[in-house]
Amino acid sequence: MAPKPTKKPSWVPSDNPLYIDEPSAGKKLLGWVAGEKPPFQWMNWLFNVINHWVDYFAGAVTYNIVIDTTTGEGDFSTLAAYLAGSPAAGDRVWLKVDENITAKMTIPAGILIRQLKGKKLTTSTNLAEMLELGIGSVLEGDFLIETSHTGIIGKAVILNGNGCRADNIIINNTSTGTITNGVYLAASKNGIKADFETIAGTGTITTPLNDDDNSETANLIQVRSL
Repeated sequence: MAPKPTKKPSWVPSDNPLYIDEPSAGKKLLGWVAGEKPPFQWMNWLFNVINHWVDYFAGAVTYNIVIDTTTGEGDFSTLAAYLAGSPAAGDRVWLKVDENITAKMTIPAGILIRQLKGKKLTTSTNLAEMLELGIGSVLEGDFLIETSHTGIIGKAVILNGNGCRADNIIINNTSTGTITNGVYLAASKNGIKADFETIAGTGTITTPLNDDDNSETANLIQVRSL
């Protein structure tokens, strides 16, 4: 992966209208023509817009850890390898690959993970538990968990940390096995917020949501099935 640039085009950051003028829609459609000398205000408008978009993406999409099997693109090739290393609170992880797991994964405190659209975390093993969220950990955006086992998975996702969050967990059971608990809310937790959806496929999901101590309506907890 190429190093992060140290400079950005901070161009007329004051947005001073004396130096910026937006070209007409017709001019933008046509573009520059041979021999044309555009007004400086038009050129400032172009670079100023680019500057604003750079600022937007720098603030909205910032991942310091990339999981990718493409040579030179990823910090780790699997999420398991990252978790087995030295994950640190505050890490923002971009998961760009499908990954098959054979043991429960635990997301430590303060870790944010975003899964690239169309990718999935899957298992064909009869696990007691698949994925557990720790204190303040986040699954950002859609996060697909898929099973193709033929036995029993006790818990697909465990919400086991105060303040953990999942924007939308998608649990898909594609085989003839059983998931006993789709989302399992551990006892005595608070500040949890999670949305999820379950897809039984050809298998069974017995309990989409298991609230261990019936605390879902208390302690600032919002866990709901979409």
